[in-house]
Amino acid sequence: EIVAQILASAFNAVDPGTAVKNFLHKNPLAVKKRIFAFGLGKASCAMMQALADEAPLTDALVITKHASPLTFEPVTVIEGNHPIPGSASVRGGNVAINFLSQITQDDLLICLISGGGSALMTAPRVPLEDLQTLTSALLACGARIDEINILRRHLDMLKGGGLANLANGAQIIS
Repeated sequence: EIVAQILASAFNAVDPGTAVKNFLHKNPLAVKKRIFAFGLGKASCAMMQALADEAPLTDALVITKHASPLTFEPVTVIEGNHPIPGSASVRGGNVAINFLSQITQDDLLICLISGGGSALMTAPRVPLEDLQTLTSALLACGARIDEINILRRHLDMLKGGGLANLANGAQIIS
């Protein structure tokens, strides 16, 4: 019973939604005219719901592997491909570019990023098939995710700061 309590406590401590709420309670958001939220990764639905419970969002976009129902509006949820980027990941990248185009320098953009995002969203600088072949080969030879992401940063318009560059000078919190 004690071990079960310890495990439950450990899982609660790393819950993505709880982590977001704890951060926001310790770091209240500055009042801005509009607050936009962008979630990317396998835990992004849980993090986005927690953010929406704490802040008035103007608009939100989530790109994830498995969508969970979110209980607020407006929010768009896209399911990308993982671990190899595919056509759904390209759709996610295009939607992200359009989402960021509405943000101005007077706005606040909150980015909620968790594991899997580098595959779930892409705007490749090379043909998608080439990116898929490279990713498959790297995974097959046992490359670590940090090694794979070094290449993705150079082969994708949204990686390595590309996403932030599209935010039109808005304040960004990640």
